[in-house]
Amino acid sequence: MMRGYLKSSPHFFRLIWIAMALLLAVLLVLAALIPAPLQEQADLARVPNPVRSAWFLLWIQ
Repeated sequence: MMRGYLKSSPHFFRLIWIAMALLLAVLLVLAALIPAPLQEQADLARVPNPVRSAWFLLWIQ
């Protein structure tokens, strides 16, 4: 082992853990403050016609 160098594993694991914790905190704050762009509530009286399955469910129809 060369002198003057420190082992990278503990140092970088700590650095990566701190970075991930900060990223998670930022994402949680953004998720709490910015509303999700949701569509309007479903109306059972107005169903789009024709109602078809997705392409991967065509074998059922």
